[in-house]
Amino acid sequence: YSPAALDVKKLDFQANTTSLKGDFNLQFGREGQPPLSNFTVKLGASEGKLGDLLRFLPTDPSLADLEKMKDTRWAIKGGLQGDMKNLKATNLDFSFGKYTYLRCNGDLTQIADLQRIGGNLQITALQFDKDDFTPFLKGKNWMLPAYAKLAGSVNGQSGTLNLDVKGSFGDLDSLAFAPVKSDTAYFDIGGKLSGLASTKSMRFDLDLRRLEARGEQFADFVPKNIQL
Repeated sequence: YSPAALDVKKLDFQANTTSLKGDFNLQFGREGQPPLSNFTVKLGASEGKLGDLLRFLPTDPSLADLEKMKDTRWAIKGGLQGDMKNLKATNLDFSFGKYTYLRCNGDLTQIADLQRIGGNLQITALQFDKDDFTPFLKGKNWMLPAYAKLAGSVNGQSGTLNLDVKGSFGDLDSLAFAPVKSDTAYFDIGGKLSGLASTKSMRFDLDLRRLEARGEQFADFVPKNIQL
């Protein structure tokens, strides 16, 4: 026998380095349906290490890089509602590592299908810091800023997303180019992304309303280790 639903109020659960607090309502699918058909979660201040979460995922070679970050800490609070395809966030506050975080409200639809993905997401603050992903990025020749911050909105449907975001980013770095050490650059971007299912079909129709770099943000792009 499998229960059709599980309703837990004022949960305070601790295991290893993970602490979960809040109210949980889980609806389980019938035979032939996804195991978790619907859920409503109101999280109190919860935290832990990524390795504890990975224990609940099936063994998969594609997760090997995430295993390198098993000691990275995360924290979350706020509301989540939906299923594994459609998700609504209410006052969501998520942090990862020391400096990376997301604060947002809104919903995403058809998350698992990039040809149909849509939604309406209001991003109060999003910050990415490269140092938080060092174990994952080791050996990858990706040009990424040392950090990036943005706020704004993302909305759309059927695999086409409209952007209205502004923010800033720091030093650019990759294995093929010397690091760019300079002050922060600022941007303000609107427009549309479509064809997200593959790099071949992806299309950008963007309005770059502002790109301002203090100092000479791109002047130090000196190629290195290039062979012809």
